[in-house]
Parts: sequence; structure tokens; C-alpha cells
Amino acid sequence: MLTPLPPQKVALTVTQNKLQLIKLICAFLRGQRNLLPHNGRLLVVTGPEPTPKEICDGDMREQSDLRTTHEEAYMIIIQQVLHLANSGKLSICVVADDTDVFVMLLYYYKVRQVTCNLVMIGTSSGRKCVDIKGTVEKHGDIIDHILPAHVLSGCDSISSLWGIGKERVLKVLRWGKKTLNKLGSTPGNMYDAMSQSTAFIASCYGFPKEADVTSLH
Repeated sequence: MLTPLPPQKVALTVTQNKLQLIKLICAFLRGQRNLLPHNGRLLVVTGPEPTPKEICDGDMREQSDLRTTHEEAYMIIIQQVLHLANSGKLSICVVADDTDVFVMLLYYYKVRQVTCNLVMIGTSSGRKCVDIKGTVEKHGDIIDHILPAHVLSGCDSISSLWGIGKERVLKVLRWGKKTLNKLGSTPGNMYDAMSQSTAFIASCYGFPKEADVTSLH
């Protein structure tokens, strides 16, 4: 008797399964490169290897200018978006549902002074289109702090704050009374970063005048 396959979500919670699937997809695309759309259209296949493969009109070569050893997919997405923007592309569409990708697109769009049209579209059937360029233009006053605020309040690799959602975090940023320019800056001072982070978290919990944990007891 054949053992039924586990549901997709269950199978993809195992890192080795995801890596194997990525390898299979990349191998399939490389093997079918002669059947892919031609007319100068370019496909970049990014797999486990540090250097992506570029496929165009049936030819394949390594795209060394996109070489990276970073393991996080969202960082690779940002790298390739910035590469396209710097190469003169007028419009870029990112297909993703990840909040980390959304926040990083906003942040790097501004700090790297990107000017092209950039949108982010979800993967679900009722997917929404978010105008990254328009969002940055509308909320440019808080974009410089949105990345450290997102990390501090909870992301893929950082636990979230109890009872504090992203809406509350954005309100604190809009008040403009707390900054996070020391968090993640290089070179940086750990004491300054801790002080800013503590004051920001205290403000999220309704204590805007407190700057140290002891005062919150």
C-alpha cells in the first residue's frame, strides 16, 4: 500500500524538504531552457548555489554580479530588485506575501534613492497590489525608522512584543517622539542602541517618558 503524501504545508515545514524542492525546480528550469520564452526575455534562476544562472533565448550563463552567500530569500529578493533598478528598469513587480519583504522594500527604496515604479503583489487568489513607490512618498517621514522598528517589535527571527501590534508601532513612529537611528547603525554604540530601544518599547506600552526598564516597574 502506498503511503499518502503529507499536506503541502506540513511537508514544507521541514527545511530539507524545501531545499530539495528548490533544487528540483532549479534543475527543471535549467534543463528546459530551450523551451522557455525567447525574444530577449531574461530569467534568473536563483538556487542554493551562490551565483544565480541567467537564461536568455536558450543560452545559460552565470550572473556573477548577483552572487551572494546570504541564506535568507528576502535579502536575495531585495538584492535583485536593487540590481534591476540600478540597471534602468522603469517598472518592477515583486510577488510575495512576506511582511519582512514589504518593510525592506519600503526602507531600501528610500535609502537607495530608487525612482522606478515598484509594486508588491501577493500570491493568493484575491491578491492585492501595494504601491511601494507611492507608500514611500506618502510616509517618507517614518521610513528611515521602519526597519529597526519592525525588527524590534517582532519579525521572522525576533519574538514579537506581548500585546503590541504593528499598528501601535506605526503610531509611535508617527508621533515622532522616539527615534531608532542608533539601532543597527555601524559603527554603533550598544548603550545608545539599548537606550533608544527601551524608550521606544516603553512608549509602545504607554510610557512615553520612561527611558529605562527599572523605571517601568
